[in-house]
Amino acid sequence: MIVIIELSALIILFIINIMLTKKVNKPSSYLILPFISIVIIFLLFSPGTEYNEIDPLLILVWLIAYVPFFFVDLFNNNYANRRRIKERIKSGESNKPLYLLLFLFSVSFLFRAFSIIGSNDYIYYISTNYFALELASGLYEYLRSLLMTLVIVCIGNTRFRLLEIVSITLGILILTLFQIKGMLLMPIVAGCLYYISKNKIKIKFNIILFSIVLGFLSFFIVYSVPYLYNLEFSYVFSLNYISFVLSKVFTFLFSGILGFDSSIIYNNIDIGIKTILAPLSNILRHLTGWERVILQRAPITISIDGTSSNVGTLFGTVYMFTNIGFTLIYSFMLALLSKLLLFLSQMYNNRWIQTMYYNLLAIFIFSWFEFYFWHQYIITMFLWCFLSILIDYIIRKVKISYRRIT
Repeated sequence: MIVIIELSALIILFIINIMLTKKVNKPSSYLILPFISIVIIFLLFSPGTEYNEIDPLLILVWLIAYVPFFFVDLFNNNYANRRRIKERIKSGESNKPLYLLLFLFSVSFLFRAFSIIGSNDYIYYISTNYFALELASGLYEYLRSLLMTLVIVCIGNTRFRLLEIVSITLGILILTLFQIKGMLLMPIVAGCLYYISKNKIKIKFNIILFSIVLGFLSFFIVYSVPYLYNLEFSYVFSLNYISFVLSKVFTFLFSGILGFDSSIIYNNIDIGIKTILAPLSNILRHLTGWERVILQRAPITISIDGTSSNVGTLFGTVYMFTNIGFTLIYSFMLALLSKLLLFLSQMYNNRWIQTMYYNLLAIFIFSWFEFYFWHQYIITMFLWCFLSILIDYIIRKVKISYRRIT
């Protein structure tokens, strides 16, 4: 009953926000609507199942964390819309080099994957964490985040030419090899949002249905990688296996909201803040000499059958490691960041700014599942975008100088 009351308050606050701003398509909607939807789905279908109940504190934390977004949304972007500068920061005359880069990096990862598999006798080695870690070790850890960034920008700018289709397909294939659902789904979702916005496509029921089917297929492919690699098609397409994948889908949907447990709140605020900000400190440690922060989260049981979860939604995780005060501050910073990227994406028609914005929206969409900002590859993706803006600027200046000389 408490959960329903808190959820109703969150829904009412969201509706008031929409009424005041007269806008639905904004970052806070991508953050709140998926969370509300997952909670409602759980409340409708969980009774009588083996899943535990939702901790009421989780809904309260999200309700409080939504407040900064509520007030930041009240500042409109009319200035950006009036003063939009379509090509003030150009991305270059052609996107073809990006598709070539995506193709080359994908092929490089593919050869590396075959090399790793060939050096191991275990036929299902491709399905192990050791394979995924080895595939993205060393320099390839940073190339993986570049690959994800390229998948977003290439999907967003595609015209469905042969090179584009082949490059995107190869890029997505490589992402499935890491067998991390978020790492596969978020670039695809971000790229699709970019494409939909760029081509001014209205979101209809068939697009939503296609997205749901695509999500299930992503799960199916990720879990089927080792069996498909070993040509075990009869098992992959059996009813037992499809039923198994469906159970994993529901576990994925509910792991975040059930993975929050107020009974295991971490009380050391200093260590908690360092853990939440770990990706930034771990990147800067090469310059500062700081010690590497190890991300640790104790798994908790979320169902009678012993299924466990080590995720707890975006704000749930921040709260568990810190306190409600820091959660509010963190939420306010995210609200400002999303507002800034929205403003820049409306004012400048730049492919890397668009990529950053839609990548952030994709992270928000999946925030009901996990706190993705403590993964270093997420931060590195934003850094690749900043670097790409600088490279585009230098290339453009060199071209202008060359034309003046000639």
